[in-house]
Amino acid sequence: GDVHSFLGQHGDAAESYSRALPYREEAWKQMKERHGSKSGDGKGKTGSFSVEQLQCQRRLIELSALLTEELLACPDGEDVVCQGDDEEEIKVLVKAKDRMSFAQSWYEMAREELDDIIYRVGKMSEMKIDIGDEKENICMMIQLVVGVGNELTEIDKTK
Repeated sequence: GDVHSFLGQHGDAAESYSRALPYREEAWKQMKERHGSKSGDGKGKTGSFSVEQLQCQRRLIELSALLTEELLACPDGEDVVCQGDDEEEIKVLVKAKDRMSFAQSWYEMAREELDDIIYRVGKMSEMKIDIGDEKENICMMIQLVVGVGNELTEIDKTK
C-alpha cells in the first residue's frame, strides 16, 4: 500500500490496505484471546498489558488510519478504483457517494482503538513496564490518526 500511495495510486493503496485488514484484525483478536481480555477497570478496558499487544494493536490502528487517508486522497466525486487481477481490468472499491462514509467509519474504528491503546500505555507506565521503542511508534501512529481526523473535520467544514 505504501508504494501505491507514494506513486499517487490511492485506489490501489486503499485496496492493498483493505486486503491486509482481516489479517491485522485476526492477529489482534488472537492476541486478546491468548492474553485474556478481562476488564481492568469495569469500563471495558483490557486488563492485560504487554509490548507485543501494543505492537499488534498499533498496527491495526495504523492500517485503519492509512486506509482512511487513502480514501480521502482519492478524487472527490469519483469512484475509488484500483487495478483488477488483469492489467487492463479496473475494479471499483467504493462508489463515489459512499467514499466519505467509508472513510469516516475507518477513522472511527482507529479512534476507538486509539483510546484503548493510550489507556494501555498509561497503565503500563504506572506499572513501570518499559515499552522501549514502541513509545515512538505509538506517537507516530497518534499523529497519523489525529491528522486524518483533522482532514475529515476540514472536509466537513467545507460541505
